[in-house]
Amino acid sequence: MPPFIPPATIKLLQVLGPSIGVSAVLAALLGLCVLLCSGTLSWKDCLTYTPAWDTLTWFAGKKIYSPGLQDGGVAQCVTVFRTRLKLCARTFGCNAQSKA
Repeated sequence: MPPFIPPATIKLLQVLGPSIGVSAVLAALLGLCVLLCSGTLSWKDCLTYTPAWDTLTWFAGKKIYSPGLQDGGVAQCVTVFRTRLKLCARTFGCNAQSKA
């Protein structure tokens, strides 16, 4: 199988996926399977690419904790705090961003 077919297949599924009922996650997993089965990518490459695992860990935590934070009112509290902080900064002429 030519190496340019799997990325093209992944991109096609990502673009046309919603219209044919394929989610972006399913398109990515199918693309990964094609890359692994065709020998374009090895499992060792998947395991040693640490930025992907970091991203997966952070997004999984966000996905797990976000409903609880929303239901507990934490998200609303943070929003109110940020709004008041911005108002305070505007009132007193403070710039919240550091100047480098």
